[in-house]
Amino acid sequence: MTSKLPIFLTLVVPVRNQENLIQPWIAKFGRALSELVSDYEIVIVDNASEDDSIQRLKVLTGVDGLPNLQIYALT
Repeated sequence: MTSKLPIFLTLVVPVRNQENLIQPWIAKFGRALSELVSDYEIVIVDNASEDDSIQRLKVLTGVDGLPNLQIYALT
C-alpha cells in the first residue's frame, strides 16, 4: 500500500450540457483523488449549459452532496 502525497490538489473540470454524466464523473474523480493525495478539491466550471446541469450541480454541493466540490456557472 502506498502512502498519499502530502499535497493539496485542485482538479478543474469544464463542462457543458452533461447533466447525466456529472455525478458519476465527480464521484469517480473524488475516489481517485482521495487515494492519491491528502487533500483535494474538485472545481466544476459550467460553460453556460442549456440542460439541467446547474440544478444537478446544486444538489451535489448541498448538505447530502459530494465533498470537496466547488461550482462556477458561466452565463
